[in-house]
Amino acid sequence: MRLTVLGFSAVRPNPGAACAGYLVEHSGQRLLIDCGPGVTAQLMHHCRPRELEAVVLSHAHPDHCTDVLFLRQSLRFGPEVEQGDGLPVWVGPESEPVIRALGDVFADGGDFWPPAIDLRIFDPTRALAIGAFAVRFFATRHYVPCWGMRVSTNDGVIAYSADTGPCSALAEIGRDADLFLVECTLLDRAGFEAQFGHLSAFEAGQAAAEARARHLVLTHTFDDYAPEDLIARAALAYDGPIDVARDDQVWTVR
Repeated sequence: MRLTVLGFSAVRPNPGAACAGYLVEHSGQRLLIDCGPGVTAQLMHHCRPRELEAVVLSHAHPDHCTDVLFLRQSLRFGPEVEQGDGLPVWVGPESEPVIRALGDVFADGGDFWPPAIDLRIFDPTRALAIGAFAVRFFATRHYVPCWGMRVSTNDGVIAYSADTGPCSALAEIGRDADLFLVECTLLDRAGFEAQFGHLSAFEAGQAAAEARARHLVLTHTFDDYAPEDLIARAALAYDGPIDVARDDQVWTVR
């Protein structure tokens, strides 16, 4: 199983980078987790949108979902119109009205998403089977309903915190995961006590340690923070390997 970072920025794109987007590949199949601003452009370096099995969105904040508009545009228009069934885009029950309304802004009297996009609602209480992938969902601590994920294949587990503050769900999301992507919006908690929907670097390290994850990747970061500073703070709580996500970084789980 292979993970490629298409975007890692928090809240808004870092200079020259995209917001949240992660391409997971296994046995020739591809799954896109989140689709923030700039992700479609990054995806096109790796595959066409039609080559995805599906997209799964963690929540309906702009930095995690708005580039699904451009997935739809790619599938419908341009010099190479992409044929086939609608690309499944899976969203949580609370996110579906937001994503549908986002399309309605540009619908010009019709339904914006079909036939290019097949908008579907996942049941967060059940594992979602998408080709070779099994995706389980966990409610996180955020400002809107948000779902962390465990993506499993016969090669292992990639876990994703999505956006969250400190919460007990993190230990379950990342439990013994081969790779645990944990949001790290804050360098330090001091001065940001009211931002309960995000983690500091130290708290991200705590989450990975409590989960006994094998490898921690800090993501959803601002490039104002030096990677070595983020790693140093996370390492106060977690003694395994730590990386800071950057566009086009790749990890392989075997």
